[in-house]
Formats: sequence, structure tokens, C-alpha cells
Amino acid sequence: MKWYADCIVNRRGRVALLTILITIGGIVAGFRVGFDERPQSTFSGRDENYRVLEQLWEDFGSDDKDLLIVLSGQDLFTAEAIGILWKIVQETAEIDGVDTVMSLASIRRQGSFILPLLPFSDTSDDRLARARNDAMNHPLVAGQLLSSDGRTMLVVLRLTDDTTMTSQFERIVADVRAVTQAAARDSAISVRVTGLPAIYADTL
Repeated sequence: MKWYADCIVNRRGRVALLTILITIGGIVAGFRVGFDERPQSTFSGRDENYRVLEQLWEDFGSDDKDLLIVLSGQDLFTAEAIGILWKIVQETAEIDGVDTVMSLASIRRQGSFILPLLPFSDTSDDRLARARNDAMNHPLVAGQLLSSDGRTMLVVLRLTDDTTMTSQFERIVADVRAVTQAAARDSAISVRVTGLPAIYADTL
């Protein structure tokens, strides 16, 4: 280490000049460093698996705009749980960048185009019991938006087509998480936000 100390002491001018040059170089390089804000570009590849994925997206549509909200609890057909679901559905629909919201609150009873599957104001035990039974036997709900044991619900937020940048995903995911956290605060219901948009936001 002695030679290092001697170098700094005896060649202060050169060391200072070198330090300045390195600093300037770092600043210039920092301005030139960029990051592609399109998540698909970051995760894209040229192998066969990615080509198959692109073909699936072309045929059936991409799921990179689907933000998922997962509600879990011992009993999701209570007045509290249904109230949380309605609050999340209504408030996330108002978030800029969210196109559509699909959940049990969007589904009608089988054989009806008008009557909703879930109650909005009538949360009596009989009405909630009927909602549970209808949901567990509805082909669009059972195994799709509701788990087979009835303890997990799914809310699917479809983002707008012009949502393509990481900064947009980050803002929307943050807004959705704020809504879900506020809705489920001090309750026994667990709420998580996931899906590709959330993965993009958290990873990038």
C-alpha cells in the first residue's frame, strides 16, 4: 500500500486530472445509457419457444395487458367480502389506463340478462347463500373467476391498448394496489395484485 500512498502524495496533479477525467466520462456515459421502456422488447427472444408464444398472442390475444387481483379468505360470500369486491371493482374501473373490469360482479345469473349474480345492497344470509350456490354452479365463474373451494376470487383488469411503457405499468399497478390495500384494510380478506403488468412493473 506504500507505493499507492506515495503515488497519490507525489503525483497529486496527475491523480486529480485522472479523477476529473473519470468523473466526466461517467457523466457522459450516464446520459447515453438508455432503457427500452417496452417490456416485451426486454423479455423478447429469438428461440422457438418465444416464436410459439408470439403465434399464440396473434391467434388468441396477448395477456400482457391483464392485471389480476386475487382475493382470498375463509369465506368470500359474506357482507364484508362482497363489499370489498364491489369497492375494488368500482374504484379500479376509474383508474386511468384500465379499460375493462371482469369479476363476479360482472356476471348475471344463469338464464337472466338482468339479475346480477352477486348482491349489491341485499346482503342477508339467504341472499349470500344463493349467491354462493349460483356462483359455484355457473360455467363462467366456477374454476374461472372462483376457485373450486370458494376461497379465492379473481378480478381481471384489462388495460387499454395504448398502455405499452414500463412507466405506465408502474403507475397503474401502484394505483390499483392503493385501491386494494385501502379496500381490504382491517379485514380478514387477503388481496394481492399480480399478472404480467405487475411483473413488468416490479422487475423493471
